[in-house]
Amino acid sequence: MKYSVHETIEQSYFKYGIEVFGMLDFHRARQWFNKTYGFSTNVDYNLPLDNEHWAYHIVYKTYVFYVQGEEELAWFKLKYGQEELI
Repeated sequence: MKYSVHETIEQSYFKYGIEVFGMLDFHRARQWFNKTYGFSTNVDYNLPLDNEHWAYHIVYKTYVFYVQGEEELAWFKLKYGQEELI
């Protein structure tokens, strides 16, 4: 899976953003997040709404997951491997 990780700057609740390059990979990862941490919602800002572990944001051809911290990021990397940029 091709993705990149960045630290969030504007808000403090979610520490990391994970941009996934590709709609099908995003869908697959979102299913994994749902099974692992429960359902969440699309957010317009980096604010917790339904789930304290993760949220996602979709804008035209941009797919980003927000995760709360190191633990969630580590499990994601364990599942999908290290970053692979396009």
